[in-house]
Amino acid sequence: MSLFYNLSISATLFGLKAISPFSRKIKTWLQVRENWLEKLTEYQNKAERCNIWFHCASLGEFEQGKPVMEAMKIAFPKVNILVTFFSPSGYEARKNAEIADYVGYLPADTEENAAAFLELTKPKLAIFVKSEIWPNFIIALKNHKVPSFLISARFYEGQSIFKNNRKFIRKQLKKFDFIFVQDKASQKLLKKHNIESVLAGDTRFDQVPQLLEKNIKYPFVEAFKNKNEILVVGSCWEEDIEVLLPFVNDTTNNVKIILAPHDVSEKMINSIITKLKVPFERYSSATEASNWAEKKVLIIDNIGMLANLYRYADVAFVGGAFKQGLHNILEPATFSIPVIFGPQTIGFPEAKEMIEVGGAFSISTQEELQKILFDFFMDKGYRKSVGDSNKAYMQSKTGVTEKIMTNVRVLLTRRLE
Repeated sequence: MSLFYNLSISATLFGLKAISPFSRKIKTWLQVRENWLEKLTEYQNKAERCNIWFHCASLGEFEQGKPVMEAMKIAFPKVNILVTFFSPSGYEARKNAEIADYVGYLPADTEENAAAFLELTKPKLAIFVKSEIWPNFIIALKNHKVPSFLISARFYEGQSIFKNNRKFIRKQLKKFDFIFVQDKASQKLLKKHNIESVLAGDTRFDQVPQLLEKNIKYPFVEAFKNKNEILVVGSCWEEDIEVLLPFVNDTTNNVKIILAPHDVSEKMINSIITKLKVPFERYSSATEASNWAEKKVLIIDNIGMLANLYRYADVAFVGGAFKQGLHNILEPATFSIPVIFGPQTIGFPEAKEMIEVGGAFSISTQEELQKILFDFFMDKGYRKSVGDSNKAYMQSKTGVTEKIMTNVRVLLTRRLE
């Protein structure tokens, strides 16, 4: 089966190279990996301490891994944190992350790349975040006797790894020294396939409270808000915008809207602008002279601000649950505000749990959204009680990082002696 997997990887790489001239995304994916060995060698030649390797698919996984990285630096200040990404978007967003000593791309999962990567970096521990299963790297870790963890893992029925033709991929899960899962359903499903795991929770619950502590502020956003009530629309897509439009374009309410689309390309921004019938301002165009009192909508046309924007919100709408997949609802919840999202929440246990405790609401139509927003902005007491439900929920879920670090300390203390 490993032979078949390696042949499929080779065929995939060949196919990607063949079509790369016709796909900017694929071309970028290949180009950023061309000089991975040289970049990593340059780093390793300068490194004076041993490496702890974290692999993250994209930005979301990095944020899940970050609490463990921070705890690692405190417990073992003499280690280097080495981070690899699969996606360009994750890399671009965190390539200058202060917590990491090295940030790069994960090479294609070939036997040669995996062996070269590990022989060069010689990590004392490898931590994969959430659901990244790369057989050749996992096999190489085992061959090099490097302990490996899978953290904040979540599995569900119907996931591709549990299909009959994915037995080889599924088999690699047994090679992890520890698998820390987010929920009981994941643990039960793994047990069904004779794979042991530890129920720990989602490290994001330890990450998002730091937003409160950092208290990052944006003067233009504060000028826009002034004394007005604010709806922050985070990580929205076109499907979300369509549902929101009647409320956004309604001039009879005094609510101001901050729109932060997931896709900040000019095409997406212009698509939003053409649908607006109220005065707006792009964040990139804002100046001291901007007439904020006249503007009803502020469009955030950059990446990196959203998490901290929720502090200005009275209510949050989080996008993705109409088609693409629900985005982060824990960030707004940590600011103790009501959270609204679309109907497709399967695979997002935090959405179900927040609905059950009364802190979140799932809507399917414009009419449903209009009604719930009307209720929230007309009744501050109701709004606060819903927000308080989210506050209590978030506080009940912290402590995941420490569960993981208990095992890390035992393992690393011995290996670093």
